[in-house]
This record gives sequence, structure tokens and C-alpha cells, in this order.
Amino acid sequence: MAASSSPGLTMATKAEMDSAYTEAKAFFATGATKPIAWRVKQLRTLRRMLEAKGEVIERAIISDMRRSE
Repeated sequence: MAASSSPGLTMATKAEMDSAYTEAKAFFATGATKPIAWRVKQLRTLRRMLEAKGEVIERAIISDMRRSE
């Protein structure tokens, strides 16, 4: 992934994003995402990630919102 102007974050290329989308779509088609227990586990993982990386994400959002295009 290419470096970005926000420390701690990198920008994905279009090819990387396309690949991630294809993988996510294929995983969803397996039905593995249907059980409630799986969903709860994913939400808990998301919460831990946001708690650990929240400040970096916040700085990136602020930087992005102030950018003129």
C-alpha cells in the first residue's frame, strides 16, 4: 500500500480495494456471516480496533475533511 499523509494509515490502491471487495463478497456467499455469535464477535473486534486506533482514525478524518478538492 502506498504511504499517505496521515501517520499510521496507508492508502489502498484500486487493485487492493477491488481484491478486498471480491474476497468479502465471496466470504459473505459462504453464509458464515449469518450466525448471531459471529456478528457479535465481529462487533467486539471492531470496538477493540476503534479503541486502539481511534485517535489515528480521528486525525485522518479531520485531515481529510479539511482538504480542499
